[in-house]
Amino acid sequence: MVLQAAVDDSGSDPRALFFVLGGFIARRDRWAAFADSWKTALRTPRRIDYFKFNEAMGLKNQFDGLEETEVSKKIDLLIDVILRHVQTRIHATIRHDEFERYFQSIPAPKRHTAIENPYVLLAMQLILAVAAWSPIRNLSGPTDFIFDEQGKYSDALQQWYPIFKKQAELGARTDIATYLGKPQKFEKDTDFMPLQAADLYSGLVRRHCMNSKILEAPMPIPLRRLATIPEIPRNYMADEPRRLNEHLQTEGTKFYAVNPHAPKLYKHVKRKKT
Repeated sequence: MVLQAAVDDSGSDPRALFFVLGGFIARRDRWAAFADSWKTALRTPRRIDYFKFNEAMGLKNQFDGLEETEVSKKIDLLIDVILRHVQTRIHATIRHDEFERYFQSIPAPKRHTAIENPYVLLAMQLILAVAAWSPIRNLSGPTDFIFDEQGKYSDALQQWYPIFKKQAELGARTDIATYLGKPQKFEKDTDFMPLQAADLYSGLVRRHCMNSKILEAPMPIPLRRLATIPEIPRNYMADEPRRLNEHLQTEGTKFYAVNPHAPKLYKHVKRKKT
């Protein structure tokens, strides 16, 4: 039985407070049936060609001219499809300001994509969470991840994943390595329909995070409906980036003691000219 996770992001702009990766896990054969049902729901009047959460919330592009009640009905139809076909929902969250404070601010001898944006860190944490939770959630084998196309972040994740997987395989204390899937694939959401469902879920999760940033807010109805699906969450709270910061600072001190002439490069901040 081949398990596949479809994952999309929400809030990738550093000006957004939260960054979220979210999606669903299902058997590969179930995703094929899902795609047929999803297309039917898209074509149900009023017809749209694809679903994007930000277009639905902004009543633009595919949702231009629709009333909010029509958008809600369309989302309900799409959630019906998700509830019929998926096995597990997954998401990971981090605040942009905490990533910048505890991770991005650390000097390094070389700046690269993985330390300039939370995408790679959060993707690896989500993959690790799914592997750790697999026996608990009755996921009987490794899960292959399919992400929405990400350009340079796709390349960075594919570069770091083999290193991460090799380290997991060398560790003898857990069986996590047996639940780690093949190298990630990156697809267009118009070609692989489950990515549109992942876009819907990650958008709902980020909106709920925004509403709950001070006090816990009630779940919106669409997210409440999805809450019936077994969940694997990975909320990367401030104490974890803080501990990671301390570890990296310690390792950095050791590195520069051995390599005193190595450059200390900090994040390049683009400033607008006035």
